[in-house]
Amino acid sequence: MKDRSAAQTDNRNARGILLVDLPIGTPARVVGIEPLEDHMDAAEQRRLAAIGFLPGEWVAVVAHSPLGRNPIAVSIGNNMFGLRRIEAQCIRVMPEPA
Repeated sequence: MKDRSAAQTDNRNARGILLVDLPIGTPARVVGIEPLEDHMDAAEQRRLAAIGFLPGEWVAVVAHSPLGRNPIAVSIGNNMFGLRRIEAQCIRVMPEPA
């Protein structure tokens, strides 16, 4: 029987990680958009979906701004976008094994 911390780790792994936490160059698939409380309205969610942040799409972090500031360079499909950190904190991804 698994202990509670192991079960929580398995659950977190099954849900993936936030895009902002994805290491640079690591390929991942978008799981979904999970808005933080009062930080993203429906229009911003639609904008992220319109530019390609849809479940199953390939994504990778290309670069972070110095000192952890905005933006984060992200590639999705054949496109590259600059996302604010708050936006990247709302996108859940599943890293692909190397």
